[in-house]
Amino acid sequence: MAGVCPVLSPHYSYYDATETAMRSLVTAGLILVFAACLSLPHLTNAAPPSPVLTDAQRTHMLTVYGRELAPILLRRDVGPGIHVRRQGRDSNCDFIAATNDVAAIGGNGDEAYARSRTLIAQAPVDYREGFYTVLGPSGSDKPFSLDNLGAAPEAFIGVYEALGYDTILLAAPPDQVNHDFARAVRDQLAAAPTTSFAHLWITPRPYNPRARTLTVPATGERASLLYPYHEVAAIVDPQAPERLILLDGLIGYPVSVALDDLAHQLRGFNKVIVVRKSGLSEKEHLTAQLSGSAQPYAVVGLGGAFLTTARQLWGPSYTQWGRVSGPPLRLHNGTEMVVRLPGEYVLYERGSAGVTLVNLGSWMRDSLAAQNVLRFEQLRATELRNGLRDWAVSHAGSLERFHALYGATLTEEVWMTPETFRSAVLRGAAHPLAHAPTSGYVVVITEGAMLAWSPEQGTTLVPLGLIYLREMRADLGV
Repeated sequence: MAGVCPVLSPHYSYYDATETAMRSLVTAGLILVFAACLSLPHLTNAAPPSPVLTDAQRTHMLTVYGRELAPILLRRDVGPGIHVRRQGRDSNCDFIAATNDVAAIGGNGDEAYARSRTLIAQAPVDYREGFYTVLGPSGSDKPFSLDNLGAAPEAFIGVYEALGYDTILLAAPPDQVNHDFARAVRDQLAAAPTTSFAHLWITPRPYNPRARTLTVPATGERASLLYPYHEVAAIVDPQAPERLILLDGLIGYPVSVALDDLAHQLRGFNKVIVVRKSGLSEKEHLTAQLSGSAQPYAVVGLGGAFLTTARQLWGPSYTQWGRVSGPPLRLHNGTEMVVRLPGEYVLYERGSAGVTLVNLGSWMRDSLAAQNVLRFEQLRATELRNGLRDWAVSHAGSLERFHALYGATLTEEVWMTPETFRSAVLRGAAHPLAHAPTSGYVVVITEGAMLAWSPEQGTTLVPLGLIYLREMRADLGV
């Protein structure tokens, strides 16, 4: 993140314009883009003093925002609660800092910065998983290079929730100027003007959407890195509905930018995270997360530590078995506060043990037993046999690997009619299995999954993650 960053270190000179501009263009951490906005004070009409910029700062502005936009950025005074701090020697943005009044949206900037360092991987991987950077004594202490890039929007999936906030991930097709998308971002902020901010990824003109490609070891995928890009915070501009205020440490003071101009800056990624103060209760947070998924341009995605885990578990097939069906959800699992990310077939959970899979098979077994769909004598561990065994080996590579992924079997083979399967198992979930054949299904439940076989459709996993999410929505009335 080349955003609102720490005070200058004596070991770093802003008068080296070329080096500074390059270091600041693509920095790794909008670790705490939100901390700059934690206070979100009332924006005043007082005329600010004229800025005094070094040559390096002017170079930054022109390089990041382009010659067309930089001259028309308007300075805004955002009051005493937000202090824009300069980029330090660190090629990671240490944090977008508000030094006081953080309680207006909740949280502690220093504490959240330290925690976020543990929530986002700092290793040379696909930057949808973490920072493409190397961790040093005060963040990434290496000068900027293509070997030391930042994090994409997906890397932050689950991070803000773990820090205590509600979020919406907004996205439009990349590499296209989309004025409606920029307005949708403004509308989300305007709905909660004093308790929300946006984490923006902007690109100068021109940029290269595939400046470098990486090979992901777990899957063999080729991942493209966009270059250059820049991360900033944004809040509403109450003096001008068609503008947003950007908090950017390259410039050093808040500026107001027109939405139509911002649409050009957003186009490289066209992805934005809107962060809001969370409700006081778990139910309020869950309701806000699930309701937010219905907003214009809202999407769900697999990223950060969840993406890393998915690639490690399923390899190249993670795009099928690990795909996501809902937004990240912060809740207490009975032991600790965790963040859960609903997949179509699984439920990811990030807690003190890292990312694990919730035992959704155990949840479904108990539910079916409570409905008397499963009899007591059927609730015992058995070996997978015949077609179910063959599918498990084909799916995971070996039977041992299958059980390492999904746990031991919990039931015998159980025959279900199509009607029972649709009502007791799928519960209205939209899935190809909903079009059940007339002959019915043989099912087996493991700790983490449910296998279903029919003569017409063969064997597959039942979408337990999707069913779990439907149940949660129903319980919350969302």
